[in-house]
Amino acid sequence: MLPKRKSFERSTLTAAVIAASASWYIPASAETFELEEIIVTAARRAQSVEEIPYNISAVSGNAIADAGISDLQSLTRMIPGLTSADTGVRGGGVNSNLIIRGLNTGSASNNTLQPNISVPLVSTYVDETPLFVNLKINDIERVEVLRGPQGTLYGSGSMGGTLRLIHRKPDTQAFSADISGKLSFTDDSSEETYSTDGVFNFPLSDTMALRVGLGYEEIGGFVDANARAVFGSDGQPLLADPSDPLNSGLVFTEQEDVDSADVKYFRASLLWDVSDTVEAQLTYHRQEESSDDFSVQRIGDENENSIPLGAPMDREVDLYALDISADVGFATFSSSTSFYDNQASSASDGTGFMENISNSDPFIYGGFPRVLSTLEAEYRDQSFAQEFRLVSNGDGKIDWVVGAFYRDQRIDITTDPQFLHGFDQWSELSGSGHLVSDIIGIPGLFDTFADFVEANGALRPSQTALTDHVFNFDRDYSFEDLAVFGELTYHVTDAWQVTVGMRQFWQEFEQELLQQLPVCGPYCSPTGTDPNGSLTSQSKEEFQDNIFKINTSYDLDNDTMVYFTWAEGFRHGGANGLAMGNCALCETDEGLLVFDSDTATNTEIGIKGTLWDNTNYTLSVFHIDWQDVQLEAFTDPASLPFVFNGESARSQGLELEINSQLTESITATLGYGYVDAELTDDFIVESVVGEDGSKLPGVPKHQLSLSMDYFKPLDNGAEMHLHVDGFYRDQVTSTISDKFYDSFSGTVVNDADRAGFRELDAFSIWNASANISKDQWRAGIFVTNLTNEEGVTGIVTNESSAYNREFVTRPRTIGVSVGYRWD
Repeated sequence: MLPKRKSFERSTLTAAVIAASASWYIPASAETFELEEIIVTAARRAQSVEEIPYNISAVSGNAIADAGISDLQSLTRMIPGLTSADTGVRGGGVNSNLIIRGLNTGSASNNTLQPNISVPLVSTYVDETPLFVNLKINDIERVEVLRGPQGTLYGSGSMGGTLRLIHRKPDTQAFSADISGKLSFTDDSSEETYSTDGVFNFPLSDTMALRVGLGYEEIGGFVDANARAVFGSDGQPLLADPSDPLNSGLVFTEQEDVDSADVKYFRASLLWDVSDTVEAQLTYHRQEESSDDFSVQRIGDENENSIPLGAPMDREVDLYALDISADVGFATFSSSTSFYDNQASSASDGTGFMENISNSDPFIYGGFPRVLSTLEAEYRDQSFAQEFRLVSNGDGKIDWVVGAFYRDQRIDITTDPQFLHGFDQWSELSGSGHLVSDIIGIPGLFDTFADFVEANGALRPSQTALTDHVFNFDRDYSFEDLAVFGELTYHVTDAWQVTVGMRQFWQEFEQELLQQLPVCGPYCSPTGTDPNGSLTSQSKEEFQDNIFKINTSYDLDNDTMVYFTWAEGFRHGGANGLAMGNCALCETDEGLLVFDSDTATNTEIGIKGTLWDNTNYTLSVFHIDWQDVQLEAFTDPASLPFVFNGESARSQGLELEINSQLTESITATLGYGYVDAELTDDFIVESVVGEDGSKLPGVPKHQLSLSMDYFKPLDNGAEMHLHVDGFYRDQVTSTISDKFYDSFSGTVVNDADRAGFRELDAFSIWNASANISKDQWRAGIFVTNLTNEEGVTGIVTNESSAYNREFVTRPRTIGVSVGYRWD
């Protein structure tokens, strides 16, 4: 593989050659070709992208299909200024890693195990439902991306922006169907990847239609595990030396393609034109994912890892939505009702973490010689949302939108047991207690480690309810949000408009925690008597506030608009479920029980317009002040997740997007983003250190995207379509600092591994495809990651370097596709 810089230069040269090769078709005359207009509803009324007076990108469903995109990660590479760490199927559906305008403080690798307490900084909508899920992208009408705070219309969590996936509606006019399939092969994988999809539209009457989409994808793994632990029929790990169970190590083996996955989905929409003025649509969407492991490699080892245990996950998402729209004359009334149930069960490897604990304090696990730990988790996220809107009709001086929103969300991490495999049996072996006896200074005081545990008031490990159970963590939290919102636009002249908006909200957040550490027993219980080491806590917080927006734009001429926006965004606060008291794992700082909302104030100026009838452009510069920044962290030493407010940050930059119909046959899109995002204050909370001037993690200073399409009719009545697209991401950091605070010494320590910090190199991804279509048939070939670039998108570090690992992009993949359509 070429070094990163040379690989990017080669990729850029490749793109330039392709562009130059296509330029022979551009006529020398001044003839121009008009771009396709995309109508969006981002401002809650139907408008073209060029009419909306702020920075918005819209990608049509046809463009998405032409590019062969079927997942959210690939979609982000089409949209300028939208960044997301590629963590594969296993890691990509737990939490959103979307970043817009540099607002981010979290590590992508920390977002892959269980739902975060704080909500994402980019809100995502599936049609009108606020929901993040790694959705299979199919039968999409368009994708809309709104940049900057969108709190007045889209509420909490839209500080960086909002992404909307909008599906095609059922059609009452005619039957249609489309079926397609793909088969591909990935470098370093012995498994093929294949998928099949179908979309069917059934007119049921002149006023009613049903649209059904469904599909299945089997994704071949490309990462090999070179040291997987082997288990026997009794569920216990095999010993390398069964004759010495007190000191023996484990048996390991190699496994290929451990990160394989599959995705199934089904979507049905029923549309009813109740009358000429009333429309209702009922939708059900289900998606199932099953993945065997993370797409991670040991740092420096291409597509190989040394993780001893797999990390399987099964996830199911059910979404129900009812959307009603009615023209009441002076306005259009809309009602959006939705409910989703997102649940998953998973396992992950906790061996490195447990090795650190065992090595640092032999009193906890007695010097257990073969640490092998599984962390199991189940979570369920359920949410009901209702929004009512009135949007004014007519072409008068004043336009307005008013509405009300309610959401009731419950997230339950019902079980989170951690197992130390083989520990129960070992703790009863004669001699297992000698190490702690020697440390105490009385050799032979405890023959077994179980004796030592029992002497301290805890249950013997073999007496716990679950075999080899060493830790349990249950977290349940709920969130209620009630809000009213509105925007008012006054058209001062035909060319000049002024818009003001606001949102008033009332919110309540509640969290409960149950934790058990059986080996610690009474020392980890606030009562000082519980042999299971149980502690519980409950916290609750209420919030009430409002935010505002001011926007104005002026049409310099029929083709050019300048605009200015000042907008506030917010993300709701909450409560941390942390036990307070004097036990070993209790917290003493009551300030950690609650975290406040964080807010962003965005100032932006921009210009957008059309050149020569064939080129649209948007250029904007922005500055965002971010106050009371929320950060996810873990308590020390209990490693319980919590959220705290970490002073302030700022982000500023420039965004440019150009879409052009170069000729009748060639279209091109260019996007560039420059972002300078950093902390603007110092802070120390628990072990987390923030420093003024530190770069915000996961945020590239430079980002570039390019795509080009060429369509050519052939003599036999067929049409050829050539497509190429590229994406470049600048160097990023993985966390906010390479330092951590050591509470034992009371000093700040410069240790990148302990802080989880690393600088991740820049990389570029290039894709190409060629398709032929005739009548109802189409077929093609495609290549993704054309230059086989190894892009590192996130890392997981540990004191033991054997478990340091990095998330990487999928290697070069070559495939074929075929499809058939009935009209």
